[in-house]
Amino acid sequence: MGPTAAGILVLNRFTWDILKHRDHLRRTLESFSQPSRTKASGLQPFVREPTALTTIQPLWHAAPLLPPLRIQPRAPRIMGSNLRQSNNLKHRSTKGGSEAPLPQRLPANSWDSHIHVVEEPSRYPLSTTADYQPSKSHTLSDALAFTRTTGIHNVVLIQPSIYGYDNSCLLDSLRQLGPRRARGVVCFDAATIDEETGQHGGDSVLSTWHQLGVRGVRLNLVSVPQELDAGELARMLHEYADLIRDYGWVLELYIRMETMPDLATIVPSLGVKVCLDHIANPKLPPRSSSPSSPSSSPLNPYDLVGFPALISLLEKGSTYVKISGPYRLSADPQFHDVGAMVRELMRAGRERLVFATDWPHTRFEGVDIAPFTEACLGWCAEADPDMAERLFRRNAEELWDVTAL
Repeated sequence: MGPTAAGILVLNRFTWDILKHRDHLRRTLESFSQPSRTKASGLQPFVREPTALTTIQPLWHAAPLLPPLRIQPRAPRIMGSNLRQSNNLKHRSTKGGSEAPLPQRLPANSWDSHIHVVEEPSRYPLSTTADYQPSKSHTLSDALAFTRTTGIHNVVLIQPSIYGYDNSCLLDSLRQLGPRRARGVVCFDAATIDEETGQHGGDSVLSTWHQLGVRGVRLNLVSVPQELDAGELARMLHEYADLIRDYGWVLELYIRMETMPDLATIVPSLGVKVCLDHIANPKLPPRSSSPSSPSSSPLNPYDLVGFPALISLLEKGSTYVKISGPYRLSADPQFHDVGAMVRELMRAGRERLVFATDWPHTRFEGVDIAPFTEACLGWCAEADPDMAERLFRRNAEELWDVTAL
């Protein structure tokens, strides 16, 4: 045996002896650091003179002989609100530390509350009163391809104005999708609905549509302008509300924000849920019209005609607002003025806002909706840890009667 091996053997035996008697040695060495306890108990120190054992007393006093530890850097602690939000941010980072793709950061089972399907005119002719001709078709297959890019697979199909009261395209799309992942909002003339559609197997046409997943009727007073005074508007809304009330449907309005003061006096008496398209379609100041000229000062939403009345409607509880179509309101790519409105809407009506892409962005084809979706997530994070879950999923499920199926 060489000198090195012999030395290792002696060291191992010495270590074994220490481990074998470590409990006794620990008690003995502790007695040196606690003289009052030793005196009171009458214990006598085990070792009086310095020895090989007492020379390592400081090491023993700091910690007993134990297997060596591997020291790792301490991970940062999650404190305060970060801990509260940890569940909502579970997809925020990837393994490499970078932010996860946008679809992975949206709540599971999210809903897109506003898309249009426009098939080939040879299959579904346009209305003779259509106010524009689409540049191309946007088929159901195209819509499904779009949902794969957003990660939002539940959709609400909205009747395009170019089809008038012929809902055939929308209804056929609902039949293909099924009511578990799709809802529909139709258009019809309240005065002639029975004459035009008749009865289906003894059930009213509305009942038949309801079984397919229809949950609302839309009145478009912007793309197809109608000059109505407050009395005429009230009579029209009550006429539609009376038809849909028993089905629990939504009265969806594409209407200008300037009309909100009139709506504030009408909606509470309708007895149905009302949903306002595209952030209630405000008229923003000219400074929002140019992407190269952002607002010189923050927008005060309450300066907009109709905005205070909109807040009042939200607070009363039966009115919902779609957070959608920002490009219809402003050319600002940073959404400064739109964001100012959305933040205030989240404060006043967090349970009555729903997200929508407005695909295929009619008259704004080619728009990338991802930046707006990203902005919505940011506004949600500012408002409340649960706001994203509300905006993208829960509010839509309540509005469109999703849990009923």
